[in-house]
Amino acid sequence: MKLTDILSPEELSDEDETLFHFLPEEDEIAEIDFGTREIEAADIPQLLMPDGVTPVIEAFDDFAEAEQRDLVACKMADFDEDRILVVKGMIVLDGQHHLVAAHRLGREVTVLDLDAPLRWPWCAPGP
Repeated sequence: MKLTDILSPEELSDEDETLFHFLPEEDEIAEIDFGTREIEAADIPQLLMPDGVTPVIEAFDDFAEAEQRDLVACKMADFDEDRILVVKGMIVLDGQHHLVAAHRLGREVTVLDLDAPLRWPWCAPGP
């Protein structure tokens, strides 16, 4: 799966989005295939904010404003089981509100991990 399969070019180039700041400047990122994996509901509290220290759930509980809480409530009411979050290791780069909704519902999430490329575009295909 490629980032362009789940995010628009506008989302990938939006400097206001956290993900933008974790992508290389080269255009190759659009051509890299990444694997996806499931994160069980019990493991969600271990996922971190982009600072690499603060758990997403803790940050939301401590700092979310009313608008963010309303957004999570909407996501809980209409939970999108096909939504894919973008992570880099344990750091959530895209999908924090969906993650909080999944946690509150006790649901697992699917993530695309930027630390787990399946194939770099400049490598020969495997057997």
